[in-house]
Formats: sequence, structure tokens, C-alpha cells
Amino acid sequence: MENLVRGGRSSLGRYLAILFALVGQLQTWAVMPEEENLPAALQNYDPSGLIRFNTLDQAEKKREQLIRWIWSGGLPVDVQPTVDRDIDTAVFEEHLSGLDAQLAGRVDRLNASVSPYDYHQLMYFISPKVRTTNSRRLVILNSGHRANGAFQYGVDQTANRLLRDGFHVLMTDMPLVGFNSDNSVILPAANEETLFDARGTSGHNQMFAKLCPPVLPDGEVFRFFLEPIIQGVNYFRKTVSDAGDVSFVGLSGGGWAGHMIAAVDVRIQTSFPVAGSLPLYLRPYSPGSRGDAEQMYEPLFKEVDADGDGIPETAAGVASWLEIYALGGLGPGRKQVQVLNFYDSCCFSTNVYLTYTAFLSELVRDLGEGEWTIYSDRSHRAHMISTQVLSEVIIPQLSGQK
Repeated sequence: MENLVRGGRSSLGRYLAILFALVGQLQTWAVMPEEENLPAALQNYDPSGLIRFNTLDQAEKKREQLIRWIWSGGLPVDVQPTVDRDIDTAVFEEHLSGLDAQLAGRVDRLNASVSPYDYHQLMYFISPKVRTTNSRRLVILNSGHRANGAFQYGVDQTANRLLRDGFHVLMTDMPLVGFNSDNSVILPAANEETLFDARGTSGHNQMFAKLCPPVLPDGEVFRFFLEPIIQGVNYFRKTVSDAGDVSFVGLSGGGWAGHMIAAVDVRIQTSFPVAGSLPLYLRPYSPGSRGDAEQMYEPLFKEVDADGDGIPETAAGVASWLEIYALGGLGPGRKQVQVLNFYDSCCFSTNVYLTYTAFLSELVRDLGEGEWTIYSDRSHRAHMISTQVLSEVIIPQLSGQK
């Protein structure tokens, strides 16, 4: 360096220019991980065999097939939960920890019963303190396989922002997660109680192991995950005068729930499943993405390798993941934005989504009703709803709805 200084500013300038160029190249390499290039096996992948409809009528028949597979009598749009209205704000120190009590005008505790199984789940319907043009609208939040305690990982800031903007917010949890503690199902035919002695992922795997056919028919086990949310929508539409649109934001297992509920209930107008799923053929290529039983249940999601190249490309279950995605965005005024964290510390990471996104977006657009798109979030390395997604995706999209 001393010789460079003695040689004058030009030598020092050349040295610094070379140094900055090398640093810049290193920075470029640092932000270009191997995942930027699709694995060789996925290049030129054709996802078209995973969609079995190409008209709106065919799509609606697939939606009805999925609904009837879960509810033989059709979607339970008239079933109401039992309600404890205007409960004490102490709930913000317990089940709603992480949310700002000062933003709430009123909280109703909903108890949804899945009949005839005497299975119960709690939900919290929060009315905003501030009244805006959004106050005839509802956003449902679900944080997936969260631990007990405060809402976090961006679900808390999402709820607080929505309440601040005047939305009604429905806080939900998955079965055997968070504030949902009911761990038994009554099987009327056998007149016996089935117990689940675990929570979270292990509890969900138990539910599928103990309740799938022949114990319960077809996809009835999915009722325990989805029906409480439907009852929450029913409550909103019954109790809020001039009730407007309903949206859904879910993280992780809550993202899974967002995909599923939007596919079966067209009253969900806009949905934002965050880090919630990938089609089965992609899971071996995205670390940590296998998922628990509700993510992989073969009678529903089955994909087969019909051409023998080692990668499934043909739908063989009731509804493939790509069909579920498409149904989530199809319908007049409907939209789904799948959010995947590129560097997610848990699951559904990297850019393997590129194998289906252009195809799926074009399919939904060509069908003529609704919209489906994706947002790859590279702003962090966590399993969360980021501030960027909240401010650049969720709020702007909701602001465009009325």
C-alpha cells in the first residue's frame, strides 16, 4: 500500500478499483446460490398432466367432487358455532397474546362443533375499534403448527395491521395446536371415543391414522381441519350487517389450510397461503418439505409417474395440488397469491416453483374467471410472513378489493 501511495493517486485508484471489483464479484456470488438453477431432472418438466380440467364447467365439477368427498351432504354453509360474545380483554394475555388489545373493539369467542363427532375448536372473532370502509370485511388468519404462547412469525403484525386498518379478523388454529385442546372424537357408529395423545404434527398424523377409511368414509377426516373455518365465515355473514368479502392469510400449516379452504369455499375471495405447500413431485427437491399426513394424503393428492422418468407428472387422486391451487383462485373476482420464502428455514424453499407457476397462472387466466399468481420472498431466511410480504403483497391486494 505504501508503494501505491508513493506512486500517486492513479496507482491507489487502480488498486481500489480492482479491490472493489473483486468485492463486488464476491457479493454477486454470495447472492447466487445453486438453487438459482433448477435441478437437471426438473428442467423442461411438463405439469399439464396434473390438471384434469380445461373449462370452467369442468373446474367447478372438480370443486364439487372435492367438496362431496369431504362432506357427503355438501359444504355446511348454514352451520353456526356457539358464541360467547364480548369476552374480557384478558384473552389478549392468554389465547390472543401477541395481538394489540387496544386495536380491538370487541372479541367474540366461537366454539365450532364438528357433528356428529362432538369435536370442538375455538376461534376468536375480533371487531376493530376503528371503523373504516374495511369494517364490513373479514380476514381469517391461521399460523399453522405454532407452539403454545404468543402469536409470532409475522402473524401477530399481520393481525395488528389489519385491525388498525379496520378489518374484522378471525384468529384460528389447526386441530391440536395453539388454543385448540380438544383431543377426542366420538364415533357414533361404534359408540366409542377415539383419543389423540399428541399435539401438532404428531397429533395430526394420529388423526389420519385413526380416522381414515374404513373408520370414517372418503375424506371426512379433513372436516376437522376445515369445517371450523367455514363456521367462522358463516358467523361473519350472519352477524355483520352488509357483510363484504372474506380473505384468508395463513402461514405454514395455515398456508395449507388456506389452499384447501379456498379450493372448496368460493366465499373466500382472496387468499394468501404463505409457505404452506408444494406439489408432491417437487418435495424431494426442496429440503424439509415432506410434510405431515394432511399434506401428503395419497387418496387426495396422489401423483403417478406415467412416463417412467422418475418424476410424477399425472394426477391420480381426488384433486392434485395444482388443481387445488387453481380452484383457490378460480371464480368471479377471486384471486390466490401463493407466497413461498426462497430461503425458508423450514420447508417449501428454493425456486422449484418455476416448474408450474407460468403454466398455472396462464391456465386460470385463460379459463376467464379469477387469478392465480405467486410471490417469491427473498427478504429473509426464516419461516414467517415477512414485513415485505405484508406491506408489498397482502395490504396492496386487499386494498384493491371492496
